[in-house]
Amino acid sequence: MAENSRRELATRQKTWAKKLAEFLTKANISPNMISIFSMVFALLSALAFMQLKSSQEWFWPLLGVVGIQLRLLCNLMDGLVAIEGGKKTPTGDLYNEIPDRFADVLIILGVGYGLTQAFAVELAWFAALAAVMTAYIRCLGASLLNKHDFVGPFAKQHRMALISFAGIIVSIERAYENYQSQALYYVLWFVGVGAMITFARRALRIANELKAKA
Repeated sequence: MAENSRRELATRQKTWAKKLAEFLTKANISPNMISIFSMVFALLSALAFMQLKSSQEWFWPLLGVVGIQLRLLCNLMDGLVAIEGGKKTPTGDLYNEIPDRFADVLIILGVGYGLTQAFAVELAWFAALAAVMTAYIRCLGASLLNKHDFVGPFAKQHRMALISFAGIIVSIERAYENYQSQALYYVLWFVGVGAMITFARRALRIANELKAKA
């Protein structure tokens, strides 16, 4: 496994995070199972966002945001249980990466298929592909340089934070105004373009390091 394969997160040092990880460890819940649940929560988030097209209820985008946050919580807990809890498995790296890629795609496409704006679905596919490419170039870089580069500006936590923020805006607007907001549509543009910038930035950094080692 490449060194520095864990994203630096200040949240790992929080007391509540450590206590929750201890509880999950004592409950004998494996980090691989937690990783699978992250994909389940992502699917629930996607399904909630997809309801936006057929329903004007305020709680659907909020449920989508809750699903995102539970997905991110699973991403945090699987690493804590695996490393700090001493439950790391030989297949842990696979379970850490593969569900994450599906989760990104599910959430972004859920947003796209829930919108009514022109080309929203096509835009969502572009954003989802761009998100996967940021992970691809990170893993490629790790195979070449033996270290992961999590540089942004639109790494996973940034993408999910922006979608969550837009989801909350839509929920509030629907609760008081009852109309279709543009916030999530604009967010898809930001995620797609921002993720491609992240891809290019990571690729350039990798190339520069390879040249320096030559």
